[in-house]
Amino acid sequence: MFLVNRGNRNKELPGNVRTIIADINDEAIVAEKIKDLDFDVVCDFSGFVPEQLQRDYRLFRGKEREDCGKDCWEGVRGGLLSIGC
Repeated sequence: MFLVNRGNRNKELPGNVRTIIADINDEAIVAEKIKDLDFDVVCDFSGFVPEQLQRDYRLFRGKEREDCGKDCWEGVRGGLLSIGC
């Protein structure tokens, strides 16, 4: 399991969690840190407004192992994220 966070409370995390220390709002840094990674599932708990969901779509599109295609990200352009897989 990977977690993107700023590293402020990592000592509270279970030992099997791998952290990617970055501010999710710094898209270039996050993109660099995840460039060689793939994920089974991407869960977004920080996207509250359309711009945040669009950012996460740009960052994680194609990074999931399952080829869910368009259905996984359906609605992102309108500000809604509905996972269809």
